Amino acid sequence: MIDARDFLRKHGAAASGMAPPSSTAGKPDEEQQRCYAAAVKSLEAAGTNENGLRRRLRRKAYSAQAIDDTVNRLTRLGLLDDEEYAESLCRRCIRRQMGEQGFLRQCRAKGVDLTMARMIAAEARGQGLFERSAEAFATDLASRIAAADAQVRRRRLVSAIRAKGQDWNLVRKYLDF
Repeated sequence: MIDARDFLRKHGAAASGMAPPSSTAGKPDEEQQRCYAAAVKSLEAAGTNENGLRRRLRRKAYSAQAIDDTVNRLTRLGLLDDEEYAESLCRRCIRRQMGEQGFLRQCRAKGVDLTMARMIAAEARGQGLFERSAEAFATDLASRIAAADAQVRRRRLVSAIRAKGQDWNLVRKYLDF
């Protein structure tokens, strides 16, 4: 993800045409500036998608016009990219040994467009990423629950598969009990 402060320092807001629109001649709209600053700070702290950013800015009570202008500006500058965010979320879910359903659940929670999320999930599935995630998940889980009796192992396995959104058929291939 691009560091917003570095980007703004290197390119300068006024020099690159990034200065916020003015409500009066020569005087920038203060709400627009505050909204933009809050959005950049939010993106820097934790990347997000358009829906997530809009939610955060609405909670801070910015006007719909200020939010729209800010989102359009950040998108135009390449600082807000929903597809890049969804791909990043997919990589994060796979690193956390989550399955396809877990990734889609995360997308719904974060407000990612489900059509885009399904497209990215299909691409990840085609590359075998969810299969590798299931293998790592099963290997780790098996080593953690090996000492438990059969009933406890089964209960923990079902619970973990559900929590991680893993596919039972993929996980089962890598379990030996």
